[in-house]
Amino acid sequence: MPPDQATRQQGRADTVKPPAVSIKGRRITGPARDKVREILKTKYEKGATVRALAAECGRSYGFVHRVLSESGVQMRSRSGRVRKARPAAPLGSSPQHSMGHPL
Repeated sequence: MPPDQATRQQGRADTVKPPAVSIKGRRITGPARDKVREILKTKYEKGATVRALAAECGRSYGFVHRVLSESGVQMRSRSGRVRKARPAAPLGSSPQHSMGHPL
């Protein structure tokens, strides 16, 4: 292989980075779990969302949330749309079953 082609291929390899947390599809225990816990905690404290961390490492939202909880990190509140309260039912009306019978 000519030297200039080898340099180009080496340059490409340097620009492609593997995922920071490669834990997809296997059980994480012991020191490996401690390391994952610290990585996720650090990223979460820097502003990453649980969903973004889950997507990055290929694990579920629940897994990432559980690991963050284990780490003792202070979880942020949800930042989604705030739902409005449902209006109160008019006076004199009672909830009804789907068949029209009162509950």
